[in-house]
Amino acid sequence: MKTWNVIVGMDFSECGERAFRQAVQLASRHAGGAQIHIAHAVADKEMTLGSKVEKQADAMGHAPRQIWDRVVKILETEGLALDAVPIWQHVRLGSPVEVITQVAADYEGDLVVVGTHGRTGVKRLVMGSVAETLVRDGRFPVLVAHVNQLADVPKTVTPDEPLTAEQLEARKSAGGGVEHHVYRSTLIDAWRGFGRPTNPGM
Repeated sequence: MKTWNVIVGMDFSECGERAFRQAVQLASRHAGGAQIHIAHAVADKEMTLGSKVEKQADAMGHAPRQIWDRVVKILETEGLALDAVPIWQHVRLGSPVEVITQVAADYEGDLVVVGTHGRTGVKRLVMGSVAETLVRDGRFPVLVAHVNQLADVPKTVTPDEPLTAEQLEARKSAGGGVEHHVYRSTLIDAWRGFGRPTNPGM
Protein backbone atom coordinates (compact mmCIF):
# COMPACT_ATOMS: atom_id res chain seq x y z
CA MET A 1 0.00 0.00 0.00
CA LYS A 2 1.32 3.43 -0.97
CA THR A 3 2.30 5.69 1.92
CA TRP A 4 0.10 8.77 2.31
CA ASN A 5 2.38 11.77 1.78
CA VAL A 6 1.42 15.03 3.47
CA ILE A 7 3.28 18.13 2.33
CA VAL A 8 3.35 20.98 4.87
CA GLY A 9 4.29 24.53 4.01
CA MET A 10 6.04 25.63 7.20
CA ASP A 11 7.76 28.89 8.04
CA PHE A 12 8.61 30.44 11.40
CA SER A 13 5.18 31.96 11.96
CA GLU A 14 2.23 30.89 14.09
CA CYS A 15 0.23 29.92 11.00
CA GLY A 16 3.11 27.71 9.84
CA GLU A 17 3.06 25.91 13.17
CA ARG A 18 -0.72 25.57 12.93
CA ALA A 19 -0.35 23.92 9.52
CA PHE A 20 2.14 21.39 10.88
CA ARG A 21 -0.04 20.70 13.93
CA GLN A 22 -3.05 19.83 11.75
CA ALA A 23 -0.90 17.81 9.38
CA VAL A 24 0.58 15.69 12.16
CA GLN A 25 -2.87 15.12 13.66
CA LEU A 26 -4.13 13.81 10.32
CA ALA A 27 -1.02 11.75 9.58
CA SER A 28 -0.93 10.10 13.02
CA ARG A 29 -4.51 8.87 12.53
CA HIS A 30 -4.05 7.55 8.99
CA ALA A 31 -4.51 3.80 9.12
CA GLY A 32 -2.52 3.03 5.98
CA GLY A 33 0.66 4.75 7.13
CA ALA A 34 1.66 8.33 6.43
CA GLN A 35 4.69 10.55 6.37
CA ILE A 36 5.11 14.31 6.49
CA HIS A 37 7.32 16.39 4.21
CA ILE A 38 7.96 19.88 5.53
CA ALA A 39 8.60 22.37 2.74
CA HIS A 40 10.43 25.51 3.87
CA ALA A 41 11.27 28.27 1.41
CA VAL A 42 14.29 30.52 1.81
CA ALA A 43 14.03 33.81 -0.09
CA ASP A 44 16.94 36.01 -1.20
CA LYS A 45 16.07 38.66 1.38
CA GLU A 46 16.60 36.11 4.18
CA MET A 47 20.18 35.44 3.13
CA THR A 48 23.30 37.02 4.54
CA LEU A 49 25.78 39.10 2.58
CA GLY A 50 28.46 37.31 0.64
CA SER A 51 28.73 35.04 -2.37
CA LYS A 52 25.80 32.96 -3.54
CA VAL A 53 27.38 29.81 -2.13
CA GLU A 54 27.92 31.48 1.25
CA LYS A 55 24.33 32.75 1.28
CA GLN A 56 22.93 29.32 0.55
CA ALA A 57 25.16 27.63 3.13
CA ASP A 58 24.13 30.09 5.83
CA ALA A 59 20.40 29.87 5.06
CA MET A 60 20.40 26.10 4.75
CA GLY A 61 22.47 25.69 7.87
CA HIS A 62 20.18 27.54 10.27
CA ALA A 63 16.70 26.77 8.95
CA PRO A 64 16.59 22.98 9.54
CA ARG A 65 17.51 23.27 13.23
CA GLN A 66 15.01 26.10 13.81
CA ILE A 67 12.26 24.12 12.09
CA TRP A 68 13.07 20.94 14.01
CA ASP A 69 12.94 22.79 17.33
CA ARG A 70 9.40 23.89 16.47
CA VAL A 71 8.47 20.38 15.33
CA VAL A 72 9.63 18.88 18.65
CA LYS A 73 7.66 21.47 20.62
CA ILE A 74 4.46 20.77 18.65
CA LEU A 75 4.82 16.99 18.96
CA GLU A 76 5.22 17.38 22.73
CA THR A 77 2.09 19.52 23.03
CA GLU A 78 0.16 17.00 20.91
CA GLY A 79 1.37 14.12 23.09
CA LEU A 80 3.09 12.36 20.19
CA ALA A 81 6.45 10.61 20.19
CA LEU A 82 9.18 11.87 17.86
CA ASP A 83 8.88 8.69 15.81
CA ALA A 84 5.06 8.62 15.72
CA VAL A 85 5.12 9.82 12.10
CA PRO A 86 8.12 9.88 9.74
CA ILE A 87 9.01 13.54 9.14
CA TRP A 88 11.27 14.88 6.39
CA GLN A 89 12.53 18.42 5.96
CA HIS A 90 13.08 20.11 2.62
CA VAL A 91 14.69 23.54 2.80
CA ARG A 92 14.96 25.07 -0.65
CA LEU A 93 15.60 28.43 -2.27
CA GLY A 94 12.61 30.13 -3.88
CA SER A 95 9.16 31.44 -3.13
CA PRO A 96 6.86 29.48 -0.79
CA VAL A 97 4.48 28.61 -3.63
CA GLU A 98 7.31 27.34 -5.85
CA VAL A 99 8.95 25.31 -3.10
CA ILE A 100 5.74 23.75 -1.78
CA THR A 101 4.59 22.84 -5.29
CA GLN A 102 7.95 21.32 -6.22
CA VAL A 103 8.20 19.27 -3.02
CA ALA A 104 4.64 18.02 -3.62
CA ALA A 105 5.63 16.96 -7.13
CA ASP A 106 8.95 15.38 -6.08
CA TYR A 107 7.41 13.30 -3.30
CA GLU A 108 4.02 12.54 -4.87
CA GLY A 109 2.07 14.53 -2.30
CA ASP A 110 -1.45 13.35 -1.55
CA LEU A 111 -2.34 16.44 0.45
CA VAL A 112 -0.81 19.89 0.91
CA VAL A 113 -1.40 21.65 4.23
CA VAL A 114 -0.74 25.37 4.59
CA GLY A 115 -1.58 28.01 7.14
CA THR A 116 -3.18 31.38 6.59
CA HIS A 117 -3.04 34.69 8.38
CA GLY A 118 -6.78 35.07 7.78
CA ARG A 119 -6.49 38.35 5.93
CA THR A 120 -9.63 39.57 4.23
CA GLY A 121 -10.65 42.30 1.84
CA VAL A 122 -8.20 44.76 0.32
CA LYS A 123 -5.32 43.85 2.62
CA ARG A 124 -5.50 40.24 1.48
CA LEU A 125 -5.46 41.26 -2.16
CA VAL A 126 -2.52 43.60 -1.68
CA MET A 127 -0.43 41.23 0.45
CA GLY A 128 -1.21 38.15 -1.58
CA SER A 129 -1.71 34.69 -0.10
CA VAL A 130 0.30 31.50 -0.49
CA ALA A 131 -2.76 29.47 0.53
CA GLU A 132 -5.00 31.19 -2.01
CA THR A 133 -2.48 30.70 -4.82
CA LEU A 134 -2.06 27.00 -4.04
CA VAL A 135 -5.83 26.45 -3.87
CA ARG A 136 -6.29 28.19 -7.21
CA ASP A 137 -3.57 26.02 -8.77
CA GLY A 138 -6.00 23.09 -8.81
CA ARG A 139 -3.43 20.36 -9.43
CA PHE A 140 -3.46 18.93 -5.91
CA PRO A 141 -5.74 18.94 -2.83
CA VAL A 142 -5.00 21.71 -0.34
CA LEU A 143 -6.06 21.95 3.30
CA VAL A 144 -5.94 25.47 4.73
CA ALA A 145 -5.24 25.31 8.45
CA HIS A 146 -7.46 27.89 10.09
CA VAL A 147 -7.86 28.43 13.81
CA ASN A 148 -10.80 26.34 15.03
CA GLN A 149 -13.47 28.87 16.02
CA LEU A 150 -16.52 26.61 15.95
CA ALA A 151 -17.17 27.55 19.57
CA ASP A 152 -18.38 30.91 18.21
CA VAL A 153 -21.13 29.17 16.19
CA PRO A 154 -24.36 28.52 18.14
CA LYS A 155 -25.33 24.86 18.26
CA THR A 156 -28.66 23.57 17.00
CA VAL A 157 -31.34 23.94 19.67
CA THR A 158 -32.77 20.50 18.91
CA PRO A 159 -30.04 18.21 17.53
CA ASP A 160 -30.81 15.12 15.48
CA GLU A 161 -32.42 12.52 17.69
CA PRO A 162 -31.34 8.87 17.78
CA LEU A 163 -33.33 6.60 15.51
CA THR A 164 -36.34 4.91 17.04
CA ALA A 165 -36.74 1.13 17.00
CA GLU A 166 -39.33 1.57 14.22
CA GLN A 167 -36.90 3.61 12.11
CA LEU A 168 -34.12 1.11 12.66
CA GLU A 169 -36.36 -1.74 11.52
CA ALA A 170 -37.50 0.25 8.47
CA ARG A 171 -33.91 0.92 7.50
CA LYS A 172 -32.98 -2.74 7.91
CA SER A 173 -35.93 -3.79 5.76
CA ALA A 174 -35.05 -1.26 3.08
CA GLY A 175 -31.59 -2.75 2.87
CA GLY A 176 -32.85 -6.28 2.34
CA GLY A 177 -32.16 -7.30 5.91
CA VAL A 178 -28.57 -6.08 5.80
CA GLU A 179 -27.45 -3.90 8.70
CA HIS A 180 -26.22 -0.45 7.71
CA HIS A 181 -24.59 2.35 9.62
CA VAL A 182 -27.07 4.17 11.80
CA TYR A 183 -27.24 7.76 10.63
CA ARG A 184 -28.68 10.38 12.88
CA SER A 185 -30.24 12.38 10.12
CA THR A 186 -33.46 14.24 9.46
CA LEU A 187 -33.57 12.38 6.14
CA ILE A 188 -34.61 9.28 8.08
CA ASP A 189 -37.57 11.17 9.51
CA ALA A 190 -38.70 11.91 5.95
CA TRP A 191 -39.20 8.19 5.37
CA ARG A 192 -42.16 8.22 7.72
CA GLY A 193 -43.82 10.98 5.71
CA PHE A 194 -43.10 9.64 2.22
CA GLY A 195 -42.94 5.92 2.86
CA ARG A 196 -40.06 3.50 2.70
CA PRO A 197 -37.62 3.98 -0.24
CA THR A 198 -38.47 1.63 -3.10
CA ASN A 199 -34.84 1.26 -4.12
CA PRO A 200 -33.37 -1.59 -2.02
CA GLY A 201 -29.90 -0.11 -2.56
CA MET A 202 -30.75 2.98 -0.49
